[in-house]
Amino acid sequence: MPGKYTAVSKLVNPNEQAVRLIAGTANPVKVWLNGTVLFEDDQETEFMPAYHRSPRSKMHELIIPAGTHDIRIEVMKDEKPLELFILPILAENLAKIGEFFYLTEIYFDADAPSLL
Repeated sequence: MPGKYTAVSKLVNPNEQAVRLIAGTANPVKVWLNGTVLFEDDQETEFMPAYHRSPRSKMHELIIPAGTHDIRIEVMKDEKPLELFILPILAENLAKIGEFFYLTEIYFDADAPSLL
């Protein structure tokens, strides 16, 4: 059914690290971390099913402190099936780290207690 869909969870990060947070979707999307908007793209874009890249408008690089963080994702769905993934990868030279771009130890846990 077309409309706005919202997901909330906790992003658990065991160590402070620089990451690139990616929203893999062709749909308009908005992502918050701890109440701060990281990125918002109200345009439909090409869906890139690669798990290490996305249009610049659908990613954000930042240093995430160790701890538990609130994450919120809003996505607009049209009549087509929704394709969406949220992925934290290392914010380093991907050519240098090769296939190990996802070795962040970050995970999502909706039931994790907030440390903020």
